Amino acid sequence: MTDITFTFFVLLFGATLSLIGLYHTLKLLINFFLEKSCQKQSSVEVEAKRQSKKMIEASPELRELVSNIVILESYPNSDACKAQAAILKGKLKLMVRNPVVREMLKSIVKEKDN
Repeated sequence: MTDITFTFFVLLFGATLSLIGLYHTLKLLINFFLEKSCQKQSSVEVEAKRQSKKMIEASPELRELVSNIVILESYPNSDACKAQAAILKGKLKLMVRNPVVREMLKSIVKEKDN
């Protein structure tokens, strides 16, 4: 009876070690792929920021439009400001198709105004 229990515990111990190894291997793989996706996302954001800066420098009309949107959004309680900001956002949407670039434009204008 003791030989069977000893063998059982040795097999159980070996299975536990292999499961722990499998867990760590999967954890490393998941972290690797998550890190790669984060790097891709940050490169997209860097590209959008670079493109936004070029657009603002090239078009003073665009800078003024985005600046007006930022100013109007700073008054959240005013319905008239909300409506005017929505109209200007629609105009911005027609000028700039990429939503990431639009948000970067707003953040760049906020940074420059502060």
